[in-house]
Amino acid sequence: FGSRVSQGPRPAMKCVALLVACVSGAVVTDAQEERSVAAALRCESADDNTTASMTAAECAELDWLKMSRETGEEFCSHPKAQPPASEQYFCKYPPVGDLTPLEDGQMALDKFQGMEKYSDEMKDTAVANVDLRSFRKGVESDCGRNTLWIIEFYVHWCPYCKRFMAEYWRLAMAHAEKNITKTRFLAVNCASAVMGNALCQKFKIVGQPLVKFFYHGDDIKLKSALKDIELIPPPEVLDEQGRKPPPMPRGVFPAEMILQLFRNLPEDYRLDLSVLGDASYAQGKLPCPLKREVPPLMVQLPSGGDFSRYLEGQHRSGSTDGPGINVYADGEADYSMFAGGTPTGDGIRIADGEYYMLSDGELQDETSEDEARRILKDLGLPFPGDAGGSSTKYEGVGNGWPGVKVSVAERVSEAWEAALMTLSDWVKPDPEAAPLGYTLSQLVDLQAWLEHLDLYLPGTGAPSKESKPALKALFQSVADKVKAGVNSDGDVALCEAEWQELLKPLLATADEGLDKRSKRSACKTDTCRVWALLHVVSLGYAQNPQPTTAANLLEASRNFLARYFSCRTCRDHFLNAYDENFFGRDAEGADGPALFWWRLHNAASARIAAEGECGVDRRWPPSDECPECWLPEDQPWDVLAESTSMLQHNSSLPKQFKHSMVPVESEILSFLRRSYWPKRARDEL
Repeated sequence: FGSRVSQGPRPAMKCVALLVACVSGAVVTDAQEERSVAAALRCESADDNTTASMTAAECAELDWLKMSRETGEEFCSHPKAQPPASEQYFCKYPPVGDLTPLEDGQMALDKFQGMEKYSDEMKDTAVANVDLRSFRKGVESDCGRNTLWIIEFYVHWCPYCKRFMAEYWRLAMAHAEKNITKTRFLAVNCASAVMGNALCQKFKIVGQPLVKFFYHGDDIKLKSALKDIELIPPPEVLDEQGRKPPPMPRGVFPAEMILQLFRNLPEDYRLDLSVLGDASYAQGKLPCPLKREVPPLMVQLPSGGDFSRYLEGQHRSGSTDGPGINVYADGEADYSMFAGGTPTGDGIRIADGEYYMLSDGELQDETSEDEARRILKDLGLPFPGDAGGSSTKYEGVGNGWPGVKVSVAERVSEAWEAALMTLSDWVKPDPEAAPLGYTLSQLVDLQAWLEHLDLYLPGTGAPSKESKPALKALFQSVADKVKAGVNSDGDVALCEAEWQELLKPLLATADEGLDKRSKRSACKTDTCRVWALLHVVSLGYAQNPQPTTAANLLEASRNFLARYFSCRTCRDHFLNAYDENFFGRDAEGADGPALFWWRLHNAASARIAAEGECGVDRRWPPSDECPECWLPEDQPWDVLAESTSMLQHNSSLPKQFKHSMVPVESEILSFLRRSYWPKRARDEL
């Protein structure tokens, strides 16, 4: 199940009869989608969609500093960019520094050094925050003529956008310091509710971080260079079947290509190549997780192949029922039968080479070695030092995770927060089809996602008692729209303004509750919350695998993320893993989805740490949270194959990546249920 070997094509989504018969399995024909696109194009914008007419005098008085600051404040008014969330540092330009992780999972801000020598205006306009209004006024109008504009498209919660932000600003500051005025740098936060997102739609942006060169002047040499740049192919990461990623809009590139693109500009529009360096892109790194001490994991391997695990310095049962071994901090060990984790019957305590009888866990008289051997033989346990009975110390697992205790209620709260965030921030019309309306195929994917949130996101732990009914009502509204679209042969669309109105009742139930919960949450990023949502929903399915199927649940998640997940790199990695059936996606049984997301979570966390060459172990859960979850194995855990391959030439490869421990998935499932699924929620399903 950990195999990365392709196990066949992605299965078609089965038809599910719930509130709307067979809607989840609806297949939208090309003809229906074409009619739906025409309907979505009829959605109207509140904006007049005209370029501002500016006189020369007005252009001269244009205050870029004021416009950038006002637009930046609008970007940072987003509810997900409020303190204490680390996103507050990435919602606008300029960034004020890099983030460094602390032991409790919080982030400390390391401010850029040496910035006092630059004026506030230079720092605040090296990269100007821009939305559709300021773009039309200062860029698209005659005011921006004969200037080369570099535009970055980002969202403040995307880890790869955060990674690129400091590098983009440093590049812009270097140009400003050299007084290269023919080139200006801009950035737009596509998570902005109205005008920022409208600018992203104008350029048909799907996914971030991306960059675009914009020019409408008369420099023939520059125009020729820009045409050549447009012909540069973006890097392609083909899957095992040779499929290419979705094409990008013309002239739009992955942000990591920016230095490669710059090298093709005329000299008077860029820094000297020696300053730019030989790198093909501006490569920042996500801050490495802080490495903490995880107690060593001891593994006792009795004859017969049974095992018991315990943390050095702690008292742990080898098993809840049957023979097991308890080891104490002072090195004493109890060998006994257990029932429900409690020692019962005759047993032996070994301390400092002496042997003592145990009765129901209570210490009795000293006894001989022969008698101790007889009792241990009757229990089926090894005698210390005999073959198969040695104890081995292994490094603890998961030292790259903060040692923060998180309650189930907080995990469910994080899942609800992610659910609302995906609906309010991610769900945007496809600019390639109709920038202001959702087509029938988009609505089918949205409806399937809402359907499974309604089925498996527990009301226990929701922001308020009205949240679950409001979610069901939203699902029903979208399902009704899809049904109307199917019945009208596609002549239906949902305008974005209508979608925002449908969302309001659900978002209103969360205004106060989620604000209070998020401030004490272990999740400091939206990425963490999305993982919590996927874990919770898949565990909900495991509790009651009706009326849908594992394939339907995973396919609904896959299609929603493919359609609406705007972090381009994250989405591409996910789709490659899913579509190639890595990590046992097609495993049968109610627990299959939960284990798939857990394996994928481990692979993604390890890969990101490997990209940053972080010397930490991101296997999860850490062994001090779940010592029974890990077992020594000679073979590597192939879930981590990608991250290991990335680090195989690194002499500082963490010992943990040598795979001395692999997971026990039955224990992993128990851990996931304890950590993510509230006991009271079973009755809801």
